[in-house]
Amino acid sequence: MTTLQQNRIKYIIFAATPLAIFIVFCHYSTIAIKTTRTTEVERRANLHAAKAKLKRSPEENDDIDNDAVIDVAEYDGTFPILPINQRKLAVRNNTSGPAGVRDVLRSLFSLATKRRKVDESKLPYKCGAILYNHNIPGQDGHQLNEWIHELVQSNSGSSYISSDEHISKSTFLQTVEKRIQNLSDSDDWIIIHSNNNGLAFATDEHILHSWRGIVNKQKNCHFITAAIFVDPLEHSIKHTKERFANCACTVVDYYDTISIVNDDGVRETLGNRDYEPLISNAWIGQLDHFLFKSDNVTVIEIPHTEREISLTKNKIKMAMNVLIDHFDIVLVDGNVHFSDELLKITGWSTVGHHLEKTPVSDKGGLLYTKELISAFGKISTKNGDADFIDAVNHVYHNSLEYLVMQ
Repeated sequence: MTTLQQNRIKYIIFAATPLAIFIVFCHYSTIAIKTTRTTEVERRANLHAAKAKLKRSPEENDDIDNDAVIDVAEYDGTFPILPINQRKLAVRNNTSGPAGVRDVLRSLFSLATKRRKVDESKLPYKCGAILYNHNIPGQDGHQLNEWIHELVQSNSGSSYISSDEHISKSTFLQTVEKRIQNLSDSDDWIIIHSNNNGLAFATDEHILHSWRGIVNKQKNCHFITAAIFVDPLEHSIKHTKERFANCACTVVDYYDTISIVNDDGVRETLGNRDYEPLISNAWIGQLDHFLFKSDNVTVIEIPHTEREISLTKNKIKMAMNVLIDHFDIVLVDGNVHFSDELLKITGWSTVGHHLEKTPVSDKGGLLYTKELISAFGKISTKNGDADFIDAVNHVYHNSLEYLVMQ
């Protein structure tokens, strides 16, 4: 190849390179523009669809997430939106009010700063009493109690008191009052399980205060309180499993006791059923168990005040105040964590095996259909557990942290 030919090739390449770059740039710019337009069209379509859906009747809307696609920056205030989007909008606009999250944050963060805590720098304590309360149904609840009982038996100088083992609340209180005296004389520990026939914290705060005073005035002794809760859905599943275990019947027969087959349903498929019988005959919720040890409480007078509890939100406020004022350890799904806390506080050694969480699945057993899960949601909303456990998570486990980062 001659020098002239080589120079011609170089010239052609040099001239063609900018053209090629320009062509490629135009190609991808066109794609980007089309993508942007498509995204904008889709966003506006989603906004229009959400508006149309929210104008329908509740019966026509079976999608609980019907406005999740809305960009709050485009919201024009002409139709209702879900609470999560109301909170996002309030944060974006720096507003407050019923839908504003900033008022909620201020209140919950204030509670978080007031809660009781165990001073871990001074652990283990030499002596004292640990009172724990839970309403965990089924195997997990029994396993926790049995593990603690075995732990107490394996550590000398300790004892276990359960309200379940007393014929009445008064006998339980008398036993505890007697046993918590003079703990420091022999560095004793007493583990107190408050359940049936135990403390109803809506009216028994003064008892907690009295017991704490008795124990804490003894040298090197401490009174520790713990409340253990579980996720509302898991709580419902565990109760359902426990009822099924006690039924001694087939799966289909059990479903017949908690639901009604719809006209176009097939009994053996377990689908297309109405779970109103279960909803109307549900278990005691964790909120009612914590406050009253019963769900048969519609109105109750609060000591030293003229107020009455008749609304779920007031029960939740009362329960949160009791937790803040009187409980050192508050856990959600924390039965295993509580066993670790107990070992740290007492300095005891384990009983040879660590407590483990049991699975919630049912191989070859119950079928948790969409309708049944929906019924669980209605139950936890009705008894207040959904909002109560949500508040506990916010105050004790920083579930609102993501809002601070917005």
